[in-house]
Amino acid sequence: HISKRDKYEEIFNALSFCVKEFFDVCSLKKAMVYLSGGIDSSVVAGIVANAFKNEDIIFVSSPTEDNGEITKSNAQQTADALNIKLHWVSMQQAYNGFINDYKDSFDENPSPVSKAAYQAVGRTAQSIGISHKYGGVGNIGCSNQTENILGFSTFHDVANSSAIGLVNDLTKLELYEMAEYI
Repeated sequence: HISKRDKYEEIFNALSFCVKEFFDVCSLKKAMVYLSGGIDSSVVAGIVANAFKNEDIIFVSSPTEDNGEITKSNAQQTADALNIKLHWVSMQQAYNGFINDYKDSFDENPSPVSKAAYQAVGRTAQSIGISHKYGGVGNIGCSNQTENILGFSTFHDVANSSAIGLVNDLTKLELYEMAEYI
């Protein structure tokens, strides 16, 4: 019987090794993680910080008016705890453009699901631009198995338009247990 601590230590070490090996094989020089302030991106950030040198990690957060102060604060606290700069890249203007164009076309506000999709598409575009800025950047996805199965993640979520989905096989509960281990 393996203890919970041993289980998560083994998973943590395996994922750290896996992401580093993947980047080496693909000749990717820097790892990018979008920090939302949630548990998923925080766990991924911890694994990435274990696998790479700090100067080879790019943390980004792209809030809109729909993101609360608590999640923004959590994202900053994660970056600070790992001693890695968090780049705040607002997408409010682009988001407003999507919302206003929708309203102009359909005479109503977009649904919350549509708003989430607009944010996801905006972050995908941002991640592509950021990867070109630094060159040789691999975006690391933060979507978990539970979100994927329930359909909470879309193609354009940064979590899915990434070089590797690091925690795609972990359930939400396992992510909380991994966070406790880290």
